[in-house]
Amino acid sequence: MKIETVSVGKIGNEYGGLIAAKHQDKFYWVIENYNTDLDNIRQYEEIPESLYNELVKFGSKKPNFDILITDEIKKRLQMRF
Repeated sequence: MKIETVSVGKIGNEYGGLIAAKHQDKFYWVIENYNTDLDNIRQYEEIPESLYNELVKFGSKKPNFDILITDEIKKRLQMRF
């Protein structure tokens, strides 16, 4: 049975981020790394359903920028948007 995964926010490392998952009516999370097998439920930690629901809700929010960042500023800061 497939593990349903959701990426949460922008927190993470160079290999991946925080992932919430649902599998066989249980709820989990994992921080993705270079050697993480996202199809192996033993690499996840079980969490309460309430935490899973909050993580999914948080992950679905769009970022709200209060300032306008121009293309020139992006180039200077070498940021990816």
